[in-house]
Amino acid sequence: MFIEAGTALSLAEYTLEHDKALRKNFNKLRLWLKRGTLSIAVFGPGGTGKSTLGQYLIGKLPQGGNGSYRESLDIEVREVDGLGCHLLVAPGQPRRRKTHFPKLFADISSGKTTGIINVVSYGCHSFATELKSMPLFKAGMTSDDFMKSYLVDRREEELNVLKELVAGLSSAQGPLWMLTVVLKQDLWWDNRVEVQKHYMEGEYEKHIQSLLGSLGAQNFSHDYLSACPIMFNFVAPGGLTLVKTTAGYDQPTQYANSRNLISTVIKRAGGKDAETTS
Repeated sequence: MFIEAGTALSLAEYTLEHDKALRKNFNKLRLWLKRGTLSIAVFGPGGTGKSTLGQYLIGKLPQGGNGSYRESLDIEVREVDGLGCHLLVAPGQPRRRKTHFPKLFADISSGKTTGIINVVSYGCHSFATELKSMPLFKAGMTSDDFMKSYLVDRREEELNVLKELVAGLSSAQGPLWMLTVVLKQDLWWDNRVEVQKHYMEGEYEKHIQSLLGSLGAQNFSHDYLSACPIMFNFVAPGGLTLVKTTAGYDQPTQYANSRNLISTVIKRAGGKDAETTS
């Protein structure tokens, strides 16, 4: 699910190699897109990083940020240089899922969309409300007390979204690929073994297996990946830091996992053509 970068290369050398590989992969995607149209639906709860991921995958690499969160109100359409690749990023709040998820399910069932990315972040969901106004906040709570409850609650919400996906996709026709992408590596890197077990050995995986059973292995494939398009602390509105970026999480690790994510999307989207195009 994640790559632990080696230390054989210096940071400068690693950055150069990463940038070369990144440009090569984006060129592969653009060349493949000239021969067809690609549509990928991006799901996940609000605050997991869907919009940031959408920007990253179309080549608009984020250079910095403070972790501020803006709630999406509608399906965001991201295009790769006008070449026909559409990333359809769905709002993740429960009240908006009821309106927008069915639209994407219909496109998937009809074969218009054949790729799905479900974005999670091990409960580290950004929010736009002051901490003391959050439903889980109780009088006398410290920020640490709040985060213990909040992370558990948001992991449950990730399962709720997955259940909706399983129900909405169980009748899809034709080949369909799905990636579960665990974002915000920089916030949970010290607990990466636990994070991997949570998704790949727990209830989340049971729902993935349920979807596999409904669609059949010949029509459905799924992979787990994780990445961190941009590093920043988890900060509540008002500036309170709730989770700091892991001290041992470095740029080589970030680059290795980001490159793996892009390469996998290309492989799933373009098949052999995308892999062999130079």
